[in-house]
Amino acid sequence: FSPPADVFANVTVKPENECYCVGGPPCTGGGLFNISACKFGSPTIISWPHFYQADEKYLNAVVGLKPNPEKHALYIDISPRTGSPVRAEARLQINVAIPNVAEVKPAAGLREMIFPIVWFEDAVTDMPQDVIEKLQLAENTTKVMANLIQNSTRLGQFRADRLNMIFPTYIFINNLLSKTSYKQLF
Repeated sequence: FSPPADVFANVTVKPENECYCVGGPPCTGGGLFNISACKFGSPTIISWPHFYQADEKYLNAVVGLKPNPEKHALYIDISPRTGSPVRAEARLQINVAIPNVAEVKPAAGLREMIFPIVWFEDAVTDMPQDVIEKLQLAENTTKVMANLIQNSTRLGQFRADRLNMIFPTYIFINNLLSKTSYKQLF
């Protein structure tokens, strides 16, 4: 999973983002998210690092930025059967909106811009082997259980004695997986 390219899009591109237009219009341009309301009115803006997927004007205002999806995109790999996150790389950039304030003499010459302060990432790209084995067990258990029930019912022989085999297996696996907390997985 990766957020869609228009997750931080301007309201002219994605009208449903209107609720993120803090104090607007005019709203912050595409690729930025104004969080000033969450930060006591400070001019704080978040984006993907290096203004990845942002309007060109932000990228062109700062020298040295080179957006690269492999280095700057956010993604989470999720197991489709269990919903367990398998790998993730979350990246964000914190920026400050610098307005042109002619009344403040030292800042009078500054141009208006969104100035990047820092970007960071948090990632889980490799899991311990024992965690991988537990996730594989959880992944395969549902397949085995489904096949067992399907084959029993297909033959018209879904009997109580089959439950003696299915439910203990489910309970064993559920207990095994519950001994590892979610925090231990990461």
